[in-house]
This record gives sequence, C-alpha cells and structure tokens, in this order.
Amino acid sequence: MRASERHASLPLGHAARDAVLEYFSMVFHEALNVAVQPDFESDVASSPSLEAVSMIGPDLCALGESWAPFVAPWCISLLKDIATNKSNFSNSTLQNSDPIRVLLDIATQNLTLLKADERAKCIDMLLGCSQCDWVIGHLGRVEPSLVVPRALQLGLESPQHGIEHAVAIVSHLPPTHSQHIREALTYMFHEALKDDNKMDKKRDIIPYLLSLASKSDTVLKALTQNIEEILTDGVVERLIQISPLMRNIPSWEGVGPSSLVALLIRADIKTFMLLLRHAKRNIFCRQLLEYLLQKLEYECLFPEKKIPLLSSAADDIGMVREAVLTGNQLQQYSLARILVLVNINLDSERFQNFINMGVENALRDSMKSDLMIKDCFIGGSPPEDQKTYLHHFCLNMVKLLRWENSNKVSHLRNRPISKACEANLFKLGCAFNDTISLLRVTKPCTMSSLPEMPTCHAIADMLDRVDMSGAKAPPPSVEAVMKVVQASVKYFFRCLHEKDDLTKIQGTQTACRLLRKLCLHSKLARAIALRELLETAMFREEEVFGSKPVLAAQGAQEWGKDDLLIHLNQKHGPITQLTQSHTSVFHAGIIGKGVRKEASTDTDSIPLILTTNIELLMGALMSCMDGNGGTVEGMTSVSLLLVELVSPDVMYNGLPWPDEDFTKQVSIERELYMRGALEGCAVARAALRRAASCRPALCYASALLRAVAATLLHRHRAADDRYTRPSDMRREQVAMGELLETMTLGQLLPHPLHHMSELMSNLTASEDSIGGTHRLASHQQHTQIH
Repeated sequence: MRASERHASLPLGHAARDAVLEYFSMVFHEALNVAVQPDFESDVASSPSLEAVSMIGPDLCALGESWAPFVAPWCISLLKDIATNKSNFSNSTLQNSDPIRVLLDIATQNLTLLKADERAKCIDMLLGCSQCDWVIGHLGRVEPSLVVPRALQLGLESPQHGIEHAVAIVSHLPPTHSQHIREALTYMFHEALKDDNKMDKKRDIIPYLLSLASKSDTVLKALTQNIEEILTDGVVERLIQISPLMRNIPSWEGVGPSSLVALLIRADIKTFMLLLRHAKRNIFCRQLLEYLLQKLEYECLFPEKKIPLLSSAADDIGMVREAVLTGNQLQQYSLARILVLVNINLDSERFQNFINMGVENALRDSMKSDLMIKDCFIGGSPPEDQKTYLHHFCLNMVKLLRWENSNKVSHLRNRPISKACEANLFKLGCAFNDTISLLRVTKPCTMSSLPEMPTCHAIADMLDRVDMSGAKAPPPSVEAVMKVVQASVKYFFRCLHEKDDLTKIQGTQTACRLLRKLCLHSKLARAIALRELLETAMFREEEVFGSKPVLAAQGAQEWGKDDLLIHLNQKHGPITQLTQSHTSVFHAGIIGKGVRKEASTDTDSIPLILTTNIELLMGALMSCMDGNGGTVEGMTSVSLLLVELVSPDVMYNGLPWPDEDFTKQVSIERELYMRGALEGCAVARAALRRAASCRPALCYASALLRAVAATLLHRHRAADDRYTRPSDMRREQVAMGELLETMTLGQLLPHPLHHMSELMSNLTASEDSIGGTHRLASHQQHTQIH
C-alpha cells in the first residue's frame, strides 16, 4: 500500500497524526545521518531510510489544505531541530543532502496553502533560532514579503545577536529579492523620521540601519539604490533637526563621520553625487565630503585594495565627466580628485583619454586665467612671490612626473602623466613659445605682468621629464616637435640673460637636453634648431656674444653741392684697379670721409662672460648633433649655414666651385663684406673653429676662408702703403694667425705648414700667397670633386 493511501486511511485523531509525523521525523533523522557521512555513496543502496524519504516527500506535498496546518509546522520544527543538532556541519553540506531538500520542498509547498497568520507563526518559529538562517533564506524565496521585513526587524528586537542573524538571513536571499529588501528598509527609515509620540521606540532604527549596512553589501546596495528618492531635501532637513536630539543616546555614538565614510566608500557614485549636492548647503556634508576624499586618497596607497566607489565612478565615467564640465566649483574640485584616484587605482590605460583631456583643460584654463584681471592687482603691485597659474600648473605636473619617473609609486608605473604630456605636446610647445617670446606684450594689472622666467623654467622642467624620442610611446607629430624646438631655442637665449649664474647654467643645460631629445631621431628638427641657433646668435642676440652688427647702421650723408666724385676719390690716394676686372675698386677708407681713423679703444677683446656665452652656444649646437650621423654631419650643416648667412649671394653653399670666367666677375667688395661679417661675429668664428675639429666639415665653408685669405693677402701686399697704420697691420696679423690656426685644425694645410702662423711675420706676401690661398683653393677643388 502506498504511503498516501496509508495516510488517508489513518484516523484523524491527534494521537495517531502525531505518531505518524513522529515516525517520519525518525526516518528523516536516520536518512540525514546516512547522507552526511563521508561514505555516503556506498550506503545509498543499503539504506532503507533514504528510500523511504524519497517516497514520503511527494506524498506529504500532495496531502492538500486539510493536512497543511499540521504538516507545515511539523516540517518547520523538524528543520529547526536538524539545524540546531547539526550545527557542526556546514550549511552547504546540509542543504545539498537529499533529506533536507525533501524537507524544504515539503515546507515551501505547504506554507503556500496556509493562511497569512498561520504562515507568520511558522516563520516566527524559525526567526528565534540563530542556526536557521539558511532555512529562513530558502523560505524567503517563496514568501519574500513575509520573511524579509520580519528578518530585518531582528536587530531591533535583539541588538546583541539580531544584527548578525539578520545579515545571515539576507545573505541567503537571492538577488531578485533586493526590491523587497529596499522596500522594507525604506519603510523602517521613514518610520524613524515621523514626528509622533513613538520617538523613543524608533530612536534606534537609524543607527541600526547603518550598522546593518556596514555588515551587509546587500543591505547597503538596497539602501543606496535610487538614494536620491529617499534622501530628498525634506528628509535631509528632518535629519538635521533630530540629529542633535539623538546625539547623546548610546546607540547613536556610532553615527559619526568615520562610520559614514566607511559606508560611502562601499557605495556607488550616485551616492557621492548626492553628497556633493547637499554639501553646497550643509556644513556637515562638506566636512563629510572632505573626510571621504582624504580616506579615498589614503586607501589608494594600497594597490591591492578594491574600492567600490571608485569602481562605480569608472563604470559611470560619462556622468562624472559631465558633472566636471558643468558643475559648480565644489563639484569640479571634488570630482577632479575622484577622477585622479580612479586613474591611479584602476586600469589607467582605460581612462588615458580622460587624463589627456584633463591635462589639456588644465593647461588651457591656467593660460586663460593668467590673462584675467585679479583683484589683488587693482590696489597696487602683486606680491613678490606671486606665481602665475601656468607656473602652478607646471609645478604640479613636474611633481607628478618626478613621482612617475622615480618608479616608487605603483599607480604611476604605466606612465599616465607622461602619456598625457606627450599627447598635448603641441599645446605645451605653444604655451612655452608664447611665454618665452621676447616680443610678448604684457598687460598691466594681470598675472601676465609677473616675471615670466620662473614660469618658463617650470615649463622647460616639465618638458624635460617627458619622453619625446618615441622610445616609450609613439613619436610626437612633426608640428609638435617643431613648436617645441623653436621654443627651446628661444628659451636658451632668454637664459643667457639671467643674472644668476646657477640659474643661467641650469636653464641652458635644460634647453640643450630638450634639443638633444628632439633632434635625436629627427633630421628636420636638427636642421631647424641649428638654423635658429645660428641666426639668432648672429643677427638678433649678437651683443650677448660680443659681436658687432653685420651691417653697420650708417647715417644719411649730407653731400655738398660742389663735392665732385673725382675729388672725393682723390682723398683716398691712388685708385687700385684689380686685374681683369672693370667693376671692382678697393678703397682704403670711407667715401666722403677720407682715410679710416684709428679707434680710440681696443674692440677686439671680449669679456669673460661673453666667451662663456659663446661656449654655451657651442654646447647647444653640439647637443643637436647626437645621432643621425654624429657630429660630422651636424657640423657640415653648420658650415653650410655659415656660408649662407654670411655670404650675400649664397654663392658657394654646397655648389661646385665656379669656373674661371665667373670668378673674374667677383668683386673685392663682396669678399670684404664677408671678412667684415666674420671679424665682427665672434659666433661665426667660434663655429668655424668647432667645424674644423670635425673633418671634413670645414671644407664646406671654404668660400668664407678664401674671402678672408684673399683680403688678408691683399692687405699684406699693401703693407708699405703710406696710409697703412701699424695698428691696422697688427690686427691683420692677428686675423691671419687665427685663419691659419683654423685651417691647421681642419687639416687644410699639410703638416710642414702647420707652423706657418709663427713664421708669418718673416714671410713676404708672395710666400704667404703660395703657402696659404693657393693651398686652400686646391684643397677646395679636391673636396668638391670628391
């Protein structure tokens, strides 16, 4: 006979019913003892109790409503006894056993057949047992509206053990029941805020909810889900009213900034945005916001920790970015700190674009702020230690780059700051160029009226810490490289004007490092850098190096009506007509003024500070020549540039030596101009000496050497002229000695002629011509052929 048929034939007396259920209890206990044994699989076939359980379960589930009021309490009581007696076993072991699964099915199906008050009594039977959390959690899947509110009330009824029991029950509920949890928590929260005569009974609800949320992520998530609907402005005002009244109650001692910050760290970004909104009007919220940001910064020092708030901000990065761009000052400041923490705490590669955009916006805003009128300047001059906004921006970036390059900050090992600077290299170059420009107009009563060199030093220091060679990242664009090269050259010359020697040396060294990094892999950058350095040194900053202007400014000459040209020419003595040239005339003086007068001061000597500037310039030129063929190729470019800058018609700039017919038309005035340009330009002479040390770079400047040699030999042949002064001849001998030393250094003279400069005073003009100019011309032709 089947079990259901036997149960149906049983009398309805209490004794018989209880005896049958007691017997079933014994069967389940015996079956569970077998099921939880280690050798359970081998005892299945030999255990009649397990077979009986498989038959009893369906029968008790199918008895219907008449038996439900008896079966449900019996099953609940049996589960409670098992959970208590088998507490030494894990919950998973008990739940996975066949007898427990059968009992849970019996309980859930019979509970649905009971009335509401009967179901509540069955649930209350389990709520009093701390070992039955997994049972209540399973039953809560069927009756969430009944189980969840009663489970969450346990902590209020029994503060010592109720919170742990409630947390354990909630942890066994499925995620689909989060809405029921949220509704129950919201109801409890609003009940606690009601202004009625039951405040004494409800004063512990808010501390209890916070304590519950601190121990359960499920409860915290339920509380913070759509939190803006819960914490409205009216609710916040009510909290502000009752908080001072509850401050001295023992249960409210834990409701402080530290506990709230601990909850906010585990919340989502929407909760943080709500705190930002209320922080604008409430001082406690502002204090809590600052505590939270400081706690986040501290937690980010431990990379192994995962911070839910930052993870949520990363997931909703679009919302955060929108708030940064459109929010008030407090929101922008706080969310900017959040974004920084997001990038250093999480995968920075994922948010590198936002870092790049942040650096770009900060650079733009700092430059814009420097042009705005500031209140502190209206009443007078700014303080001496006042820095521009761009200076502050650069100092902050330098500090971040220093941390990044130290390899001691684990969050910066992916080079997020350097990548952001490299992505904005063109804009940084523009800022550098605008700040260092000599022609920049500064507006009064603005940040731009402050000294610009400290800002220039800060920008240069920042760029010096950025990789621009393409070794660690994609190479920068051509436009960015060109902009930084031009700004670096301007910065170099501005540093030469620094009064402090240490600042001057540090600045020029920084400029040289920038030029070296930029020219290392770019021939175009090197060509532009060399040209800018030489042109600026020779034509715009010649006074810094002790040079004279290439073209002396001559005032307008007042000519008399009776002054004839033939009379003016006769003041210079006999006219010297060059051989085979009808267009060249060499005068020993200035037309209209007669013979040149001897200068009253010695202008050939150069102060020590100017020679130091020349050496710094030579170092800058050499810094552009690392790589891409080395210094030989670089000095070859320098030689060609010198010919182009000094020669008026760029005649021999890399071109073959012209034929004899063309050289007949070359006038001595052209060669005198070239020699005057070289004698007046200390930079050009120093560059020629530096080119001589890198053979065969000096050969490409042979046109300059030939012009100097030709004029010197012509003057040497005219040594006996009655208009020649001893001081002029001494100057000519010094110039001839310098020319011969340069040619010797460049190995343009054979070894027997290396000491010609020492014998020059004892040689005739013809001997000098044979040993010098002819040798130079032949070597020049040989170089061009090869």
